[in-house]
Amino acid sequence: MRPPPSLARLEAVGRALATRRWFRAFARWGLLVKGVIFLMIGSLAGLAALDLGGDFINAYGVMQRIASHAFGMLLLVVVMTGNIGYALFKTVAALFDTDRKGSDVIGLFKRLGMLIKSVIYIGLAFLALQLVMGLNDGDGSGDTFAKSIAASLISHLYGEWLVIALGIYLVAMGLMQFYMIYTAYIRRRLRLEELTPGMFRLIVALGRFGYAARGVVALVTGAFLCVAGWYSDPDSAKGLGGALAWLNEQAYIPYLMGMVAAGLFAYGVFELLLVRYRRFYVAPPGRPRTIGSVAGSQRRPSTG
Repeated sequence: MRPPPSLARLEAVGRALATRRWFRAFARWGLLVKGVIFLMIGSLAGLAALDLGGDFINAYGVMQRIASHAFGMLLLVVVMTGNIGYALFKTVAALFDTDRKGSDVIGLFKRLGMLIKSVIYIGLAFLALQLVMGLNDGDGSGDTFAKSIAASLISHLYGEWLVIALGIYLVAMGLMQFYMIYTAYIRRRLRLEELTPGMFRLIVALGRFGYAARGVVALVTGAFLCVAGWYSDPDSAKGLGGALAWLNEQAYIPYLMGMVAAGLFAYGVFELLLVRYRRFYVAPPGRPRTIGSVAGSQRRPSTG
């Protein structure tokens, strides 16, 4: 059965965008920057958990670290363009469903998450620009931002419920990370024909470890937002850095922070591998692709 004309037009626009070389290059640049950010977050959190220095920070904290080094301003411009590239990639995927999330309730929920990610990364690009211009020196844990958002919402009528709703959304996203561990979520989004079995297993293992760590962090931040909304107490809200610091204080779960830090680092490596093997346009269901497969006698270049 053919799709409705409106969906067919969206499909055509999405394919036209996602298969352009400039778009794929820009999206890969975004994945590269995202991977480096998670490598730094995970490594610094691991060092902090071992009392070897380090810190519990979010992406903005990483950018602050970058700004403090030689050529930091130039590197921040690089990070800013990468954040814009990632935001563009997620916006196109959300609007035109180039990742084949679907248009059912779950699919629309996932695509909404993509749009929210786009807004977040545009915000990170703006913060990077402010750092370049010397206009922002906030904390790098994300707690101040989370508390200010909670305070702003709570100050309005029914704002507490909005904060709780945001917290529930984060909890749902955290649970979704664990769901992705047990599904073939990433399989259709990889250039399977270019992967060896060993590399495929490595990417899947890193992705699962990273999803688990991200899921734990999302559950913690979402839970604290729910508490902030329920008690009308914005100071209870926590950002990524605050959530990591809280996890580090939970002595009744040995090695928890170390595992989460390692998972965030693994997620960074996972994103770096996606720079090479990510497919930016997933074709409609048809003949399945297999690992290391070739069409005919020669390998065809991927359009994704």
